[in-house]
Amino acid sequence: MKHFFGKGWIQLATVAGTEGLGILLTAITGFAVIHFLPKEVYGNYAYILSAINFLVALSELGINHSFLPAIGTRVQDEIHIQGVTRVILSRRFRCWLCSCAFVLPYWGWTSWQQKWLHPISLLAFAILLMGSWLGLNEYMLRMNAAVSNHPEAVARSNFSSAIARSLCLFASLLLVTPEHALPVLALASVVGTLVSIGTYRCCGFTLPSLKQTENDLKIKRYIKSILSPLVIPSLIFVLYNNFSGMVLGWISSGKVVAEANAVSRLALVLLLIDRLTAVFISPRLARAKTAAEYRFLALRFQGMYLSAVTLITLSLVIFPAAWLLLLGSKYANLQSILWLGTLGPILMNLSGFTFTMMSCRGYTKNQLPITLLSFGVQIFLYTVWGAPDVWHVFVINICAASIFVVGQYILFTQCLRQGAVFREL
Repeated sequence: MKHFFGKGWIQLATVAGTEGLGILLTAITGFAVIHFLPKEVYGNYAYILSAINFLVALSELGINHSFLPAIGTRVQDEIHIQGVTRVILSRRFRCWLCSCAFVLPYWGWTSWQQKWLHPISLLAFAILLMGSWLGLNEYMLRMNAAVSNHPEAVARSNFSSAIARSLCLFASLLLVTPEHALPVLALASVVGTLVSIGTYRCCGFTLPSLKQTENDLKIKRYIKSILSPLVIPSLIFVLYNNFSGMVLGWISSGKVVAEANAVSRLALVLLLIDRLTAVFISPRLARAKTAAEYRFLALRFQGMYLSAVTLITLSLVIFPAAWLLLLGSKYANLQSILWLGTLGPILMNLSGFTFTMMSCRGYTKNQLPITLLSFGVQIFLYTVWGAPDVWHVFVINICAASIFVVGQYILFTQCLRQGAVFREL
């Protein structure tokens, strides 16, 4: 296991424990919001969050996947790391501004259709929009800490952020009525982001100035070579990933929006594994010096993730009543299909994990056929079935996510056969 994580069990246990506590706080606050807000109000809040997530995803389009392969084995070269950070952050800020021009009209039009376009909703959206801009800085600070092999800083930042967000959120739930809670819930999220940024700065991590250097041109060319086969598939994937939320806002009721989003939050249990992946697994795979070392690590990490996914799915099938306690009695009508609602997000997490294992080595090709096929199936099923109830939404999500899982495993197999040793910058 030391070969997996570098500093061994003690570091892993410390970081996993801290991350686990932070995620537990996040889960508690998330489910408290579900209990506190009426279904229609929660549907509005969930739709605002989906719009902001759509904006952030559009501003990324695969850019973040170029960070680890651009660093590669040069983890001791601080000047190089700062240069890669500067190039990626500059590109993301420009994409964020362009994304605003698309997402703001989309959110406004749908909110107007659902009669959600009122001052409280507008204020909540504006606050979360500001938070998404701050989140770009937070992400790059987190990646710098991870690639520099300082997982304790990442865990400390996530935990501090979770505490700040939870305190603000619970204070807001005590002081405001459900009908007026959206802006303060949004503000709690922004406070958490600011605390996270402050924690990274206290740990000695800062972002570079945006002034270009001569080495930046070489970095830009390398990043472009990674992104070229990834931009169009990433765009389609973003549309696919947000299409369900968009469609539900257009053709279904606020109740279905609320139920679909509430059940999908049960997959939050995988967040711990995903964070440990970002902190330990992806940087470790990116630094692998030989094909044999990469293959050894990749196969074992994949087995660990599959085991966790299987246990979670089985527990949802066997003990649905226990999981339902997290959602509350308002969602008792979904008890028999909780496993169905979480299976789609779980499969998407699995495909994302597999893709990350490849992209951290610069293996970003052949994603277009998978995204086109999955997105096409999703559109076709929504056209044929519609979304009269949440059961249809769950089944459509599973069908589309299954295509992604199969496709990523095909590419993963090819990646292993080709040796998984790619060009360095």
